[in-house]
Amino acid sequence: MIKNSTGKLKAAALLNSVTTCLIVALFSSAIIMLWYYNRVLVDTYNQEIELIAENQYAAQFFQASYGYNADQNISEYKEVFENGIRSTYQLKPWGVYNVLTVTSHSKRDSISKSFLLGNTKKKNPKLGLYLVDNGKSLKYAGSTTLSENIAIPNANLSSHFIPKKRNMLKRPNKIIASTDKMPEIIIQEGPYDTNNDNTQLLEEIISQGGVLVNSFQNKTIEVFVHTSEPIEDVVLKGNIILTSKNEVVFGETAHIQDIIIRAPDVRFLKNFEGNVQVIATDNITLEDGAVLKYPSSIYTDVKEDSITIALEGKSRLYGSLVMNSNSIIFGKKGHIYIDTDAAIMGDVFCYGVVDLRGRIYGSAYINSFQHKTKTTNNDNLIVDAQIISDSIPKNYMRLPLIEDKEFIYHDIIKEL
Repeated sequence: MIKNSTGKLKAAALLNSVTTCLIVALFSSAIIMLWYYNRVLVDTYNQEIELIAENQYAAQFFQASYGYNADQNISEYKEVFENGIRSTYQLKPWGVYNVLTVTSHSKRDSISKSFLLGNTKKKNPKLGLYLVDNGKSLKYAGSTTLSENIAIPNANLSSHFIPKKRNMLKRPNKIIASTDKMPEIIIQEGPYDTNNDNTQLLEEIISQGGVLVNSFQNKTIEVFVHTSEPIEDVVLKGNIILTSKNEVVFGETAHIQDIIIRAPDVRFLKNFEGNVQVIATDNITLEDGAVLKYPSSIYTDVKEDSITIALEGKSRLYGSLVMNSNSIIFGKKGHIYIDTDAAIMGDVFCYGVVDLRGRIYGSAYINSFQHKTKTTNNDNLIVDAQIISDSIPKNYMRLPLIEDKEFIYHDIIKEL
C-alpha cells in the first residue's frame, strides 16, 4: 500500500509540473504575442502620425509653391522628411471654387484629405463700386454709405428727393469716371461630367433615411430631383450635385453642406440655413431669414432668358454673387433685388439691373441700378443702401472677379 501511494504521489507531482510548465509557456507566449502586437500597433500608429504630418506639410507646401500658379496638372510633390512618404495633388473645379485633394503614400498605407480652395487677392480691390456709364448719373436717397474709391458715370454723384426721407451720405474716398462697359470677369463655374453614371434619386435617398454624405475622395454623386414640393428632413453633404429641370425648394429642416445645386429655379424658404453653391438660370430666392453660410455662392450665366435673384427680408448671403453674361442685350433682362434688411458679405458682379436697398459688404461691379416703387421707376438710384468694401474679415476669401494677376492667390478656405 505504501508503494502504491508513493507512485501516485510521483505521478501527481509530474502532472502538476507539466501543467505548470504549460501554463508558464502559454503565459510567456501571451506576453510575446502582446509585445509583438503592441509593437505592430506602435509602428502603425507612428506610421499614421508620419502620414498625417506629411499630409499636413504637403498642404502647406501647396500654398507656398502653387499659390500663384495652380492648375489641373500639378507635378508630384517630393518627400521632405526623407521617410519614404510621397504626396501627390489633385485639383478639380467645384462651382466657382476648386477642391484640392492631397494624398500621402507610404509602402503600406496612404491618407487623403480634401480642401475647398478659393482664388483670392492678397490685397483688397482698389474699387468699392464700379457702375457702368449708361448716360445716367448715380443718385442716392436716404441714409447711404459708399466706402473706398468708386467709379461711376461722369464721376457725378447727386442726391434725390423723396418726400419724408432725409438724405445722408457717407462719401467715398475718391470718385472717378467709369466707362460704358463692364470689366471682363475671370471667374467661371467649373465644368462637370455630363456622362456621370454615379446617380441617385432624391426620393430613394429619402426612403432610405434621408441622409447622403459623399467624400471628395470619391466620385461625384449626381442627385436628381423630380418634385417641386419643399425638400425637408434630409441631410446632403459633400461631393454631391443636386440637379433638377424644375423649381427646387428647400425647407428649414433641410441640412445641406458643400454641395452644388443646378436648377432653373431655386428657393430657400424662411429660416433655412445651409452652405451651398447655387447655379440657376431663371430665379433664385432667399426668403426672410434664409441664410447661405460661408463659403456659399450664387452664379448665373445667361445669354437670352431673363433671371431674377431676390434677397428678401433679413436674408443673408455669405459669399459671392455673380450674374454673368456674354450677351450684349442681357443688361435689362437680369435683375437683383436686395431688400432693406438683407445683406451680402462678399463681392457682387451683376451684368444686369440691381435694386439695392440693403447692404453689400464687399466690392460691387454693376451694369445699372434701378429703384422701383408702386408709382415710380428710377434708373441709377439707390435708397438707404450701403456698399462697404473694407468691412470683410481678414480671413474671408474674396474671389478675384476682375483680372489682376499680380494679386490673385489660391488659398485654402477649409478642410472638407
